[in-house]
Amino acid sequence: MKMIERCILIFCTILVLSFAGPNDYFTQQDSEQIQNLIKGKQSKSTGAFNDNLKDTYFAVETLKYLGVKVPNEKDVCKFVKAETKDKIENIFYGVSVQETLNCAESLSKPINEKIISALKSKDLYDVIYAVGTITNPHKKLVENINPSDISTALHTILDLLDSEYGTWFSEENQEEGSPYLAGLALSTLAQLVPSMSDQTVLSSVFDSIRALLENGDDSDETLLIFRHTDNNINSLKATALLIKGLSDFSNATRSKLDVQDKQIEGIATFLISQKFVSSIEDAYALVVGLHSVNSRAFKRPIVISLINTQIHATKEKGKETEIKVAVTDIWGKETGKNKVFLVRAYRSSKSDTPLLSNQEFSLVDGEKNIYALDFLAARPDPGSYLLEFRVIPQEKEDQFQNITSAFRRVQVVAEVKMTDGTISVSEYESRDFAGKPIPFIEGQTLPNVLELGARGHLVLAFKLKNTASGRSVSVHQTFAKFTNIQTRKSVYFVIPHSSVQGGLSYELKLDVTKNAAKFDYVSGDYELELLLGDSYIVNSIHWVVVKVKITFEGTPKSGSNVIDPFKPLPIIQHKFRPEEKRAPEIITNLFTILVVLPILVLLFGVIKAGGNLGNYPSGKAALFAVGFLAGLGAMLGLIFFYWLQLNLFQALGYGSVLAVPTIVSGNVVLGFYAKQRAKIKDE
Repeated sequence: MKMIERCILIFCTILVLSFAGPNDYFTQQDSEQIQNLIKGKQSKSTGAFNDNLKDTYFAVETLKYLGVKVPNEKDVCKFVKAETKDKIENIFYGVSVQETLNCAESLSKPINEKIISALKSKDLYDVIYAVGTITNPHKKLVENINPSDISTALHTILDLLDSEYGTWFSEENQEEGSPYLAGLALSTLAQLVPSMSDQTVLSSVFDSIRALLENGDDSDETLLIFRHTDNNINSLKATALLIKGLSDFSNATRSKLDVQDKQIEGIATFLISQKFVSSIEDAYALVVGLHSVNSRAFKRPIVISLINTQIHATKEKGKETEIKVAVTDIWGKETGKNKVFLVRAYRSSKSDTPLLSNQEFSLVDGEKNIYALDFLAARPDPGSYLLEFRVIPQEKEDQFQNITSAFRRVQVVAEVKMTDGTISVSEYESRDFAGKPIPFIEGQTLPNVLELGARGHLVLAFKLKNTASGRSVSVHQTFAKFTNIQTRKSVYFVIPHSSVQGGLSYELKLDVTKNAAKFDYVSGDYELELLLGDSYIVNSIHWVVVKVKITFEGTPKSGSNVIDPFKPLPIIQHKFRPEEKRAPEIITNLFTILVVLPILVLLFGVIKAGGNLGNYPSGKAALFAVGFLAGLGAMLGLIFFYWLQLNLFQALGYGSVLAVPTIVSGNVVLGFYAKQRAKIKDE
C-alpha cells in the first residue's frame, strides 16, 4: 500500500513540474572521446576488445551507433567465430557481431541445439539471448526453429512480469523485480512482435509500463534514475537499457506508450550527466540510451545551450555583447524553427527584481538553430545573472517537447574607471579640521611627498564607475598597500565602501597611532599603492598613488623585515626524531655471550657426562621420538628467525603449525616411557 501511495505522489509531482530540458547535449568531442576509449582497448594481435567476447560485442555495437567503422574487422571476425560456443550468452554476442560486420556463417548443429534449449529455459537471461540470436537479422543463421519454441519463450517472458510494479524477474520465486530486466524483456518482446498473430497477449505489458516508470528514483527533481536489484549493474546501464526497451517496444507495436514527457526529459538529463564513461559497457549504455530518448517513440527533449557564458558590458567593437543560445536535440542537431523567449533575467541575489522579462530572441542571420538577444540594452551591472528561458517548437511541435522553464547562468564583465579620487593628511581625526584634499587621477603618481606624523591621520577616498553605463560599481578586492622603500616590507589595509548620494564611495581612514604596530614602528618613506580587482571586471587597477613619509613614536622592532608573499618561501628544515642512543659495543657483546652461555653449559654437561642412548625409545615410538626432537629443533629455529626477520603474527602462525606434530609425537614418547616405568615396577 505504501508503494502505491509513493507512486501516486511521484506521478503527481511529475505532472506539476516544469519542463527544463537537459542542460547539455552529446557533442562531437564526446563522441571522439568514446571512440578513443574503445579503440584503446582493442588488441593488435586478435582484434578483440579487452580480450573477451562480451566487450567486443559492446564495442562493435557502440561504434555502429556512432557511425564509425570498426578497426581490423577481419581479425575481429576471426576472434568472434572462435569464441561463438559454449554458453548461450557467448552465442548471442558472437552471432550479433558477425551480423554487424557481415561475416556471418551458418551455425553448427550443437550451437543450434543450445539455442533451441535456451528458448525452452525458465531463466529470463537464457530466453533473451536465444530470442536475440534467432530474430532479425540473425534468423538466417539458425535452423530448425519450431514456432512452438518461440511461443514457449514468449510465455516465459510474460510469466516473469511483475505487473504490480512493471518490473521483471530473472526466474520464478524471486521476491523483487528489476527495471533493468524490464528493459531487456521489452526489447525481446519487440523482437517477437513480427511473429505474433495477435498482440492482445501483450495487454498486461502495456498496463504495467506506467507503474514501471513511476518507480524510478526522482529524488533530484531534474533526473529520473532506475536501479538494478544488485550492484553488478549500475544506474546508467539500468536506465539506458530500460528506455531502449520502451523505445523498441513502442516502435515494434506501433503504439504510443503511457510515458510522460517529463519522464523522458528526466531520463535524458540523467543519461547526459553520465557521458564521461570509463568502460566499454558504459559507453554502449550511454549511446544506446541517448538514441532511445531521441527516437520517434517519444516526444524528444530539446536542449538550450548558452554559446557565450560571458558578456562584455562595453561599447568596444569585437566584444560579445549579446546573449546567444543554441537550440538542439540531445545529439546537438537542429530541431527546426523555434520561438525562444527570455522569461526573466535577474541577479542571483535579487530574484524579485528582474532586469529583463518576456523578451523574444531572434534567429541569427545565416544560422538555423542559434538565437540572439541584445542584453546590454538593459544596462546590466557587472555580476552573475540567472536567465530563465522558454522554447516553443514551431515546425516539429509534434516531435519535440516544449521547454517551459530552463535556467542558465551568464556573467557580465565590465571595464571600470576610478573617479573623484582624493587624499588628505591631518593631525585631526575629524574631517572638519582636516587639510585640503588632494585630488589624484587613476594611473598617475602625485609628485609631492606627503608627511604623516606620529599622531596623524590619512584619508583616501574614491569612486568606481562602469565605463559603459556610468553607474557605480562595487568590487570584491580593494586594498591599500604601504611599502617601506628601504626595507621593502609591505602592510595592507582593506578599503571599505559605503553608500552615498550618487552611488558607492570607497574610503580608507588610517590612524597612525593605532596602526603603528603593523608597521613595526619603522619610520621612513612609504609607497602608497592601490590594488583593485574583481572577477567581473576586465581591468584590474594597480599603481602607486603617492609617496608618504611616516613618523612613528616608539622603538622600531629589530629584524622586522617580512617574507615577500610574491617570492618563493624559504626551505623548511624538518627535524625528524633523532635515532635513539644505543648501548656501547662492549655491553651488547656481553649480553650476547650471556644469552648463548646456557647452550654452552648444556653442551659441556653432555660432553662431561658422556652420551647415553640406552633409554632411546624402540619400535614405533622411536619414529615419534625423532619427530618430537625435530619439532623442538624447528621451534628453536623459528625463535631464531623471529629474532632475525619474522614479525609476531608470522611467528605465531608458523608456531601453531609446528606445535601440532610436536605435541602428538611428544605424547607418544611420554606414553612409551610411562609403560616402561610401569613394567619395571611390576617386576
